[in-house]
Formats: sequence, structure tokens, C-alpha cells
Amino acid sequence: MEPPPRGFEHAPANGWGQFSGPIHAEFLPGREMKLLEDSTFTEASGRTWTAPKGSIIDGASIPRPFWSVIGGPFDDTYRTASVYHDVACDTRTARWEDVHLMFYRAMRCSGVPEKKAKQMFTAVWYFGPHWKEQSRIAAVLNMKPAEEPKTPPTAADAAAIKTWVARENPGIRELANPVKASEKLPTQSAVQKRMPPQ
Repeated sequence: MEPPPRGFEHAPANGWGQFSGPIHAEFLPGREMKLLEDSTFTEASGRTWTAPKGSIIDGASIPRPFWSVIGGPFDDTYRTASVYHDVACDTRTARWEDVHLMFYRAMRCSGVPEKKAKQMFTAVWYFGPHWKEQSRIAAVLNMKPAEEPKTPPTAADAAAIKTWVARENPGIRELANPVKASEKLPTQSAVQKRMPPQ
């Protein structure tokens, strides 16, 4: 079992971080919901992520083909983590790598089992939103970076991720390693995008 990080004095017993409280939201027509008050998730490192009042959440940051195999964004214990992930993917003020890692940590903090959280993390790492780092000028002008084109996942990708994690339970670094992923995932174009430049 992967140990939680250390160094967060006020973390709950699981050691992954701390939520300011439950998410308060109202469901809108379709599959959207609107946050009724500010909420925060503070990682064990002390980094805080805010989901502001008025944010519209639709779960789109989790690729739909994974919903039936791994779970949907509003299912059970995923719900809170998916709210922070959706907001961070929409605002894009942090690096996409940090956002997807936060999603994993928020899931673990919410009580999502380790393997289930790793499956969801791998799904968004390769098939979720990605964007270039925000330039200083863009940050000053409050302009969010453009999202890079996504590679659509297939049902075979979802099944491959589920099997990979269930059988081997690799660590997060291994899951995020595109060389390792290239041995496991059918849609190679998604993996190639994560490869370091030659």
C-alpha cells in the first residue's frame, strides 16, 4: 500500500490533506451543478485549491468512456475530488500535472480506495485536459492558456487501465511514465503526447 505524504499537521487520519467542509451545490438541468459557497482542499504539502462559489461543474474533466468502467465524476466518494479537478481544469492557473496529481490526492483524502484512485488518475493523466504553462504576461492579464487537443480514449483504454492497476498496483510515478504506459494502453497517440522531447 502506498503511504500518504507527511508534514501536514492538521490533516485527518488518512494524511492526504484536508477539506474545508462538504461541497454545497445545487443541480442544474442536464448534468451540471452550481457551487453555492467557496470550498477548499489543502494538500498535505500545504498547497490549497479553491472551488469558488458560483462555479459550474459538469464532470467533463474525467473522460466519459471511463465512467462505465471506472466510475463517473459524481459517483460516491469521487464527487468532492472531481469538483476541485473540474474547477482547476477550467481555470488552468496551475500546471496540468499538478492538477491531476491534486485530483489523486483529493480522492485519497475523500476515502477512494488506492487502486480506484490510481485508475482515475491514469485516465485523466493521459486522456484528460492538458494545457501549456501560463506565460507571465497571460497571468498578469488573467488569460487562461488554451487547452491542448485531447486524444479520445476508447473502451479498450479504460479496460487496459483498470487491468494494469488491478494486477500490478504500480506507483503514481510509474503510472505517469509514458514509457511504461506505452506497454499497456492501446491508444498510443495519447501516450506519445506525454513523451519527453528527444
